[in-house]
Amino acid sequence: MTLIAIRSDSRTLYKADVYKSLAKPKGAIEHFRYQTKWLEDKPLLRNKESLLGKNVVLIFKHVEKTKGNTYIPIRSAIVKDYCYDKQTDIHHYYFKLLNFCKFDTSKVFFDDNTFLMTASELKVYSDIWKNRIEIIKNYYYTNFFYKIDGIKNSRGKYLRLRHNKSNHSYFYRFKHGKSYTLELSVANPSESQNTLSIKSSSTDINIVITEEYYISAPYDKLQIPITTKSIDSFNEMSFLSFYIKDDKGKILKEYENHLHISKRLPIWKPTVFGILSTILISFTWLLKDKVHYIENIFCWG
Repeated sequence: MTLIAIRSDSRTLYKADVYKSLAKPKGAIEHFRYQTKWLEDKPLLRNKESLLGKNVVLIFKHVEKTKGNTYIPIRSAIVKDYCYDKQTDIHHYYFKLLNFCKFDTSKVFFDDNTFLMTASELKVYSDIWKNRIEIIKNYYYTNFFYKIDGIKNSRGKYLRLRHNKSNHSYFYRFKHGKSYTLELSVANPSESQNTLSIKSSSTDINIVITEEYYISAPYDKLQIPITTKSIDSFNEMSFLSFYIKDDKGKILKEYENHLHISKRLPIWKPTVFGILSTILISFTWLLKDKVHYIENIFCWG
């Protein structure tokens, strides 16, 4: 059984959720919220033990009053967590994003008043990001698209995307004083005049990219250098923020995307510091004993 989680373009916030699902790296956590009235009437959708590990397909729904709604598969995921807040009547679903996907939507009966449902024997196939953009681009004709492919270290190895189970955040781990490369896939098939800005929340991370970067190609790949400065703390959190600005320079708040960075000292630095500190303390005591011995020689009388 597969879950189908739907976001529509009836509100800008929901439409932006789909956009960010296209942009986030594989393994990132996506958070969907639904009121009870929008759920299919099945106990499975309200039972945490039954939900965990279930396959999910994220769907974009284009609302069309006269011609009927259009449903477009976006991405596969699995359920990582679920909780229900009685005070607000909100069901919180946390999905770990996997591959982009496709399936025959004509094989599924969609209820226009249901936004989280189940489907049995659904054949879902992997697809590439570019194909999903080609299908969905006309519904975002004023915007471009990007996808975080990952971050490489100075040896060209992709960093592992880590998770914080307590707050469902995800992050990459940097080492102080090291250099990295942020890899992005970008697309501007509709020749949008919007621009991309990437900023760090802390001054010790420097991202080498134009302040308002215009994506001129229909499809392209960007490799953006990132440098880090050495700082005193052993472990510190920062985040990279991805902003979309329209042709007037206004930030589209709903489309903001954030990538957390955990910065740590290399393991050898605290070790070396500890060894040197021990040597220094030992040398100080030894010198003190020698000075005391010399004083006793000259003061024997």
